[in-house]
Amino acid sequence: MIAQHIEGVLREKVVKWKHCSVVLFGSSFMRYGLVDSDVDLCLVPNGAGLTDSRQTEYPLTDSDVISWHKPTAPADNLKQLEEMRQRVCSRIQMVNEDMQNTTYQGIGVRNSQLLRVYSSFDDRARVLGIAVKRWAKRRSITGPVNGFLSSYSIVLLTIYYLQLVDVLPNLHDRRLLEYARVPMEYYTGVNIAFCTDLKVARDFHQRATAGSNSSGLSLTALLVGFFSFYAKQFDCTNRVVAVRSPDMPTPKRVLWNPAHIQAWRISIQDPIQASRDLGAVLKFEQNRITMSELSRAHTMLTQGRSFDEVCAATQVFGES
Repeated sequence: MIAQHIEGVLREKVVKWKHCSVVLFGSSFMRYGLVDSDVDLCLVPNGAGLTDSRQTEYPLTDSDVISWHKPTAPADNLKQLEEMRQRVCSRIQMVNEDMQNTTYQGIGVRNSQLLRVYSSFDDRARVLGIAVKRWAKRRSITGPVNGFLSSYSIVLLTIYYLQLVDVLPNLHDRRLLEYARVPMEYYTGVNIAFCTDLKVARDFHQRATAGSNSSGLSLTALLVGFFSFYAKQFDCTNRVVAVRSPDMPTPKRVLWNPAHIQAWRISIQDPIQASRDLGAVLKFEQNRITMSELSRAHTMLTQGRSFDEVCAATQVFGES
């Protein structure tokens, strides 16, 4: 509703955007949003795909444009919609000026679409992702501006772990794509196509994991397992968190130039922009703190402490 309304305003008020589309992306769209998450919107011309070099996109995340709308707000409230219309109209000129010098590929939108499928595949994935995001936020260990991982990267950590324990499939799996008859789609030389058909993906995954007890794993077991995996088992010195290829260990040296590899920090491959290491934002001390927090959480949970105690707020700088 909010995207359609803003799209209508832009088509009416800005001549060169009369055929534009406004699409949702970000944590709320991915179903990984927290209570105070914003609604992220992206402006794209109609007919422009991810691989279209003509595509222009402007993420409408400015608090003056969208922060008044929360996921819990009644979308059919006419008074609220009129207020949104007035505020959006007042910002059109500024957005128009910024657009002249702002051109991106639709990476954020495609990433959001991918993670939305993962969160919808099994509700345990959505709940675990939200729980770990809440923990990271409460412990103030999230936010690239502060040298920590982004919330998007943290969700990828949960997805990768859930793939390893057979809760989630690899939506980029070549065999799944063939089974679902998904055509190849290349971006920077990499096939970024993924399966969006939940029914087909579930059927394929059930066949591929026959005999696995993943369906019987409780959220508590998965939460403890997540912290145990990254605190005690994962080799962050040599390996990469790669949701594109969870079935085989991915060495850092295979994906990136050895001169750019940092053995002291965790590396996370962006599943769409495959050449990008999302862990590059980590500073040395922030990486140490992150690993220490993972170990702390694992220890507390195995001691029988509550998750609220594990998430108790700290004063370390973090993402708001």
